[in-house]
Amino acid sequence: MANNEIQLLEKIELQFCLAENEVQFEKKLEIFLSPVLKKLASPHEFVRKKVIEILNHIKKRMKNTVKLPWNSLIEIVYSDNFMNSTLVKNFTIVYLKTAYDRLTEKDKITYLSPLIKNIELKLPNQKEFLFEIILELLQKSSLKLSDLETKEVDTSSLELIGRILLFGLLKIIKETNIEKFNNLMTEQEIKLLFRPFYGPLDLCIHNPEEDNEILKVIIIKFQEINQLDQFNQWTNEENVHAIINILEENIDEMGSSDGMCILGSCYKDGIGVVKDEHKAFFYYQKSAEMGNSNGINNTGYCYGKGIGIEKDEYKAFTYCQKSAEMEMGSVEGIYSVGQCYRDGIGVVKDERKAFIYYQKSMEMGDADGTYRVRYCYLNGIGIEKDEHKAFIYCQKSAEMGNTSALRVIAYCYLFGIGVEKNEHKAFIYFQKSAEFNDAPAMSYLGYCYLNGIGGERNYHKAFTYFQKSVEMGHDASIPLIGACYQKGIGIEKDEYKSFIYYQKSAEIGDTYGMAMLGYCYRNGVGTTINLQKANFWYKK
Repeated sequence: MANNEIQLLEKIELQFCLAENEVQFEKKLEIFLSPVLKKLASPHEFVRKKVIEILNHIKKRMKNTVKLPWNSLIEIVYSDNFMNSTLVKNFTIVYLKTAYDRLTEKDKITYLSPLIKNIELKLPNQKEFLFEIILELLQKSSLKLSDLETKEVDTSSLELIGRILLFGLLKIIKETNIEKFNNLMTEQEIKLLFRPFYGPLDLCIHNPEEDNEILKVIIIKFQEINQLDQFNQWTNEENVHAIINILEENIDEMGSSDGMCILGSCYKDGIGVVKDEHKAFFYYQKSAEMGNSNGINNTGYCYGKGIGIEKDEYKAFTYCQKSAEMEMGSVEGIYSVGQCYRDGIGVVKDERKAFIYYQKSMEMGDADGTYRVRYCYLNGIGIEKDEHKAFIYCQKSAEMGNTSALRVIAYCYLFGIGVEKNEHKAFIYFQKSAEFNDAPAMSYLGYCYLNGIGGERNYHKAFTYFQKSVEMGHDASIPLIGACYQKGIGIEKDEYKSFIYYQKSAEIGDTYGMAMLGYCYRNGVGTTINLQKANFWYKK
């Protein structure tokens, strides 16, 4: 079941990857955002992690002009998953608020009306919670209560909004801790605060003097809350942090091995909390002690890398093997055992066994396992070398959602490895991979633009992609930027900058950078002539 979920998510991820423009991306969101969010309720950690990966990809591509599917998000609110899963609830609210923010002012009222009406019919048990959400949406709106009558909004909608605001004001009043509130003011009197819907607000409409002080407090509070822009503070990170707090506060009562495993991952990667490798290991280990296969595998990973615990390769292999051999074994565990056999981590190196474990993980729907099977066929590791099969498995891995495979497919088309050479297809796949912020793909895309491979030559784009690639840590592009500055390709010629980039490249061991640094010293390019240094770098 979990493998079917992963396969579905990987296909959805590929659909988002294939969206070439904003219109196509919005259509994909309309179809796939709701199913992806619902998968956050999965009992399997690796399924939930895959969902987070897809949501991060969506976040990167979600420009301010992209509209979100309000109706499909509302359907999640009506589902059982919404109230039964903290992750589904929190992330749906984030997207719901973003969707609301991007509606026109007229649509904001129109779209809220069905939700407000259905609170009574469909969701009576969560009325108060939903009132809070709707109140926050209204607070975000730039609508002025006093001019709502001038807008094309029907009276029933205004009354519904009034009910939500009434709920908000009751909440504010309770927070003021005014003694004997229920005796001082009736609900009917509070409703008079909603005269902005029908006319100007006037404190003098209340005759009893004692009422005025309470009304002043309420109105001040209401004005303060209207001035807040709480929506912009609702980042994914804060939501994750809130979820972590819930998990930590209830960890012993919940006894959830999945919850502990999630906490471990949050602390390992610094998601919503300050990164803490010791806490990551602690929670992974607790999850492992409760028999969670992913927790066991992650504990092995920590031992293998020395994360939060002293490195111990034998223990790393033991934990990964245990995870792989469980009845409901972890796909990640099976893949990790393959890695151990390939590199001889805690066990005698055995390429054939590595291939067998990669194949097992592939059969369970693992994109990374499929990618490694490709690697084995390409290099003859544990199986007879076969470049065409390597290409086929690489393609399969990309279809399953492995974004690195997109770049490798591009290489295959560019150099004719296992498939007929096709420069245009190479360019397209480098472009797709670069959209996922793959630094080497950006470098190759720059190379394509530089030489007109698979498309038109564009020096400015070539330089831009080399630069992006370096910013993302791809050192191999550093000497290429040096070459652009040296010859004025896509950027104004600057021999000093060219020298600096060649120097950086040479210092990190790039042989082309070393050769070009020698050239600079020999010919005085961006520096003074120094034949001794030129000779040193040429030899090196």
